[in-house]
Amino acid sequence: MRISNNLFNLFTLLIVGLAVCSIGACSVDDAEPLFKETTNNNITIDTTGVAVTGEIEKQGITYAHIKGYANLNLLPTGSGEIGVEICPSGEEVSAHQKTSSTLSDNAFVIEFDNLTPDTEYRYRSFVRSDERTYYGQYNTLTTNALYPITTTVDATDLTRTSATIISTVQTALADPIDNLMVGVAYSLSEQAFETPSEEIIFCGEQSAGDVPDGILTVTLRELSEATTYYYTTYTKASGEYCFAKIKSFTTYGDDYTPSGAVDLGLSVMWATCNIGADSPEEYGDYYAWGEIEPKEKYEEGNYKWYDKFTGSYIKYCTDATIGTVDDKTVLDPEDDVAHVKLGGGWRMPTEAEIIELCKKCTWEKDTTYNGIEGAIVIGPNGNSIFLPAGGYYSKGLYNKKETGYYWASTLGTSGRNGDNYRPKYGESFNTNGIETSYRNRYYGCSVRPVIK
Repeated sequence: MRISNNLFNLFTLLIVGLAVCSIGACSVDDAEPLFKETTNNNITIDTTGVAVTGEIEKQGITYAHIKGYANLNLLPTGSGEIGVEICPSGEEVSAHQKTSSTLSDNAFVIEFDNLTPDTEYRYRSFVRSDERTYYGQYNTLTTNALYPITTTVDATDLTRTSATIISTVQTALADPIDNLMVGVAYSLSEQAFETPSEEIIFCGEQSAGDVPDGILTVTLRELSEATTYYYTTYTKASGEYCFAKIKSFTTYGDDYTPSGAVDLGLSVMWATCNIGADSPEEYGDYYAWGEIEPKEKYEEGNYKWYDKFTGSYIKYCTDATIGTVDDKTVLDPEDDVAHVKLGGGWRMPTEAEIIELCKKCTWEKDTTYNGIEGAIVIGPNGNSIFLPAGGYYSKGLYNKKETGYYWASTLGTSGRNGDNYRPKYGESFNTNGIETSYRNRYYGCSVRPVIK
């Protein structure tokens, strides 16, 4: 009888050992493993159903919420670590494994993200207890396919070296919008999009959920003149791209002159009139440096980038004694009134472009055009522009009909008598042909745009 009992115990342990050895690898066995825990007093505990794989609670392009069940009462310790593991079908090693600390009515939910779109995964629940892991059965799921949520539209604001791509982005999606990225891609070859390669340039990428009002606007710059480019908008998830319709545009050549621009034979073309004017002789509107709207009074106290309560400048400051230092010395596009009002490649001139205008052109100062005082500037190629002498605003309008003052996009780099208040000034030029001068940033001056 003793021998018979020993044989029975040996046979039982052999079965348990074989069952334990079958655990661990990401097996393709669809059957739920059965476990029998045998204690020292020969009392057998049935642990079948400790871990049970549940249904998919929610899934999308790059994520899945998987439900699992754990009956910890079947374990000798009454406790354990619960979770779900998931791996692409055909792989032997788990790609993702997460645990949960929340168990309600024996149920828990694990959220997986960064999954690959349109891919089949195998998953199963597990419970770890007393250095042993109990698995539920394998189930499979297939993530949703990646599809374009953008609509490619025709390029706008074409110049010789730039183009603007505006597209719409769907924001009402079944998938969480913050799981997806959108952007613009362009190339010299249409075939490059068939097999994405280094020939494609990706730009303007951002979370689809962050696109303002569902309108994605990306400006492509530093393009080659008279060149055809192929472009599209795209959706991106987990490193994979899905392109929308592919379109093309051709940049302008050397013979192109944008409407409202004059080619003087310089590095940039100059606008025919000031911002706010409809003809060359009109003064147009006056703007403080870095502001985009005219106003009735031009004072330091109502200057956009000055805090009158602290007496400090809050943007475009390089001197800690007068404000918050950000070391910005060139206007951001959103603070450049020429760019904001005209769009495309229009902007305020740089210091270098002003110096070029003054040194390479012939200036007829103190002259008139249609009865308005100002300066005629004649370029190396014989074309010309007229700069009216509109003066400038501070407490009132000064030097009207005598001198016109025009903003550059550059912060003042030197001040009166070399003092330390240089960040208070913006660079400008005037109708006397002076290359650069400095005005208080809150003064109201004219703006004459440029474009390449």
